[in-house]
Amino acid sequence: MWTRHQQEPSCSAIVVFLSIMPWYLMADLVRTQSSVVSMTHRASKKPINVVLLVPKNNKYMFSYAHVYPAMDIAIKKLGLQERLLPDHYFKVRYNDTKCHEAMGMNLAIQYYFHKQVDVFFGPVCDYVIAPVLRQLTFWNLPMITPGANAWGFVKDRKSMFPMLTRVGPVSHYSLVNFFVDQVVRYNWQKVKVVS
Repeated sequence: MWTRHQQEPSCSAIVVFLSIMPWYLMADLVRTQSSVVSMTHRASKKPINVVLLVPKNNKYMFSYAHVYPAMDIAIKKLGLQERLLPDHYFKVRYNDTKCHEAMGMNLAIQYYFHKQVDVFFGPVCDYVIAPVLRQLTFWNLPMITPGANAWGFVKDRKSMFPMLTRVGPVSHYSLVNFFVDQVVRYNWQKVKVVS
C-alpha cells in the first residue's frame, strides 16, 4: 500500500482534506463563470474580476449565505447572454470582511495589488465601506453595495464618493424625501402616520 519512501497520511490530514474539499469545489464555482462555456472558448475571453466583500456571519442581512445565491443567478444569466459581453466572462472571488474596517481595507488592498479586481460588490457595513470607498476613488474602481446608508454617503455621494453605486434598501433620507414629495404632489393638508 505505502512504499518506504511515502509517508502514510495522518488521520487528521485526511479529515482536513475531506472537510475542505467541498468548500474548495464551491469556491472554485464561485471564482469562475457559471455559464456553460468550453475551456478553449473561455481562453479567448477576458475576465471581469468581481470581488464580493461581505461578512460570513449570518447575523448580518447581507451575509455571504444571503448574497451568494443571488450573485450566482445573476452571473449565470449574464453568462448566457453572449451578446451583452461577448469577449468577457465573470470571475467572482469572495472574502469575509467580518464587518471590520481594517479587515475590509486590507482585503481591498490585496485584491488591487494583485490586479484581481475590476469591481467590488460590497462591503456592506458602513464602517468598512468608508475607508475602502475613499481608496477606490484613487484606484478608479467602482463599488456596488446595499450598504452606505449613513447620511454622509448620501450627502457627499457625488463629490466624495463618485465610484459608489448604492442598491437595495433605500436610506431613511430617501424615504423622507419620497414622503414629502407625495404630500406636495397631492396637496395634502393633513397627514396621519400609523405605526
